[in-house]
Amino acid sequence: MKKFILIIGLLFTIFQAFAQQNPQAKKVLDKMSDQYQSFDAFEVKLLKSQYFREPEKKLGVQEAELLVKGNKYQLEAYGNKLLFDGQTLVRIDTVSKEAFYESASNDLMTNPTKILTFHKDGAKYDYKGTANIKGKKHHVVTLFPERKDVSFHTVIMYIDANTHLLSQWETLNSDNKTMDRYEIITFKKNVPATDNKFSFDQKQYEAKGYFVDDLR
Repeated sequence: MKKFILIIGLLFTIFQAFAQQNPQAKKVLDKMSDQYQSFDAFEVKLLKSQYFREPEKKLGVQEAELLVKGNKYQLEAYGNKLLFDGQTLVRIDTVSKEAFYESASNDLMTNPTKILTFHKDGAKYDYKGTANIKGKKHHVVTLFPERKDVSFHTVIMYIDANTHLLSQWETLNSDNKTMDRYEIITFKKNVPATDNKFSFDQKQYEAKGYFVDDLR
């Protein structure tokens, strides 16, 4: 089994090395990115599932809610709230009443908005055809990051052929043992979103008894 997993990982590495910037994949990805950028703001409810890849076995499920306006986002997931106002990232733990300033992240777990422009940020990509998801035609695109600061080697995206919106994506993780699947459960476009929804008022949280620290 270990040899099989190593062989699969090697095959992905070889395929990544020879992957090209496929023109059809770029067209699909650009349309998706442009569609999201056309919205004033949007709100998404996500379901994240983690699996062992061989044999496939579900390890756990987590829900997340994401609000995006331009390059700003608010993410509630994994027992935390993350606020990014375009410059500063703050992680808030409402259970332990702690808040931390952190460096902005490229990780898709803490910044799912990166998936929308991932192909423009140091990745190779290929068009894999179409798939039927819940009765709807989807384009299937694989991406291979060139950066080393990510925890996965492959992303598989499923993009609605009619709306150009992302329905789900999967990351094949660098351990060559696990994968994460992100499914969009609900999507709302052009929702009201004032800038204060993405900013962190330190004095307000300290007044509520929160411990605040800077980890950047």
